[in-house]
Amino acid sequence: MKAERKFVIFGAGQAGRVARRLLPPGCEAAAYADNNEKKWGSVYDGLPVVNPGEIINIDPDEVRIAILNREAVLDIRVQLASGVGYNGHVSDLSAYRDEYDARLATLRLLAEELNAAGVPGCAAELGVYRGEFAAEINRLFPERPLHLFDTFAGFDERDVREEDSRFSSHSRMNFSDTSAEAVRACLPHSERAVFHQGYFPETVPREELSFAFVSLDPDLYLPTYNGLLYFYPRLASGGAIMIHDCFSAQFPGVGAAAHKYCREQGLFLTPVCDLHGSAILRKA
Repeated sequence: MKAERKFVIFGAGQAGRVARRLLPPGCEAAAYADNNEKKWGSVYDGLPVVNPGEIINIDPDEVRIAILNREAVLDIRVQLASGVGYNGHVSDLSAYRDEYDARLATLRLLAEELNAAGVPGCAAELGVYRGEFAAEINRLFPERPLHLFDTFAGFDERDVREEDSRFSSHSRMNFSDTSAEAVRACLPHSERAVFHQGYFPETVPREELSFAFVSLDPDLYLPTYNGLLYFYPRLASGGAIMIHDCFSAQFPGVGAAAHKYCREQGLFLTPVCDLHGSAILRKA
């Protein structure tokens, strides 16, 4: 059946790929457009990446801007109208970005299921940064110990070297503007939190633990792989690991590590349709 509406997705990054998947039935993406000249002529997920100037030739019914930065969205709207000369309908992801968090919604559903089923074990997060997600884990699992693993000083140079040797990524991004004390202050049940500050996996506790829920959000290949090596064997039956950035275009090392571990163990990932490409790994 012929598509009723033809879209161009402006932004060939992770958000653009999610925006394409969110198109309703009867809509078809014809191309990605992007201001990054290095992407022009590439093919992502079977779609060409074009110079924004080519949008007029495609003649879409709508251009959907798949950029998360609000100021950049405004700039692109001006570019489309004044530079490109496109006068058709333009939309963006503001409602999805501001009103709906698929990752958080999935965490809440998982917590309800794990708690109702009586899955035993602690909760944990590797890659805590400022603690926003850790605070929600703490709120949803108030009776469980919450083990938090992070340097609380940004990426470790050993992980950065490994990332740079494998991927051309954003491994130099600075996540050092945090501290264990600041994270503890934002936790609703901070008395349940156990902080493991330093380089993972050197900071894993000596006592044998079991986990019901784990959030993996270390952004890079090596800590993601080491996190799966440590946590999955200790995951209780029915437990879940949520891997942030697993299908991310920004942090490709995460997905590479997760898929490598799953191939080795005969496991399968379930994607989450959030803007950062998360995935769920459950234990039978």
